[in-house]
Amino acid sequence: MKKFTTAALLIVFSAIGPLFLSSSAIASTAPAMKTESKKIPLLILRFNKPGVQYKQPLKQVVERVLEVKPDANFELLSLVPVYMESAKNTSSRQVAEHNAGKIAAAIESYDVETNHIRIRYQESKTVPMNEVHIFAY
Repeated sequence: MKKFTTAALLIVFSAIGPLFLSSSAIASTAPAMKTESKKIPLLILRFNKPGVQYKQPLKQVVERVLEVKPDANFELLSLVPVYMESAKNTSSRQVAEHNAGKIAAAIESYDVETNHIRIRYQESKTVPMNEVHIFAY
């Protein structure tokens, strides 16, 4: 396994623009597509309103990752809010699948092959709306 250090950019982006921005150094020896809870996402997209403008920050992050590691793999972890009503949970899952699919298609449009993109879904009682965390390995 190759050890490398990259600058990670964490942006929480919503319909009203960036909510949080920070950079930090990360040393990684993780094999492709392995997710560990201690990993920091490169980008968090929070879908708190319709029409979240995420494509430009997503493109910047993907391009930067590909500069550092041209054969990078991307993992999208879509956090699905859990509600008391089962009908809301079904709707929440459908929205999460739709959002993650749009993000995966956008990443693909930035010249990343489909087999280098993986989508996972995780139910969460702590997020009030769908969030997609983007990791690269």
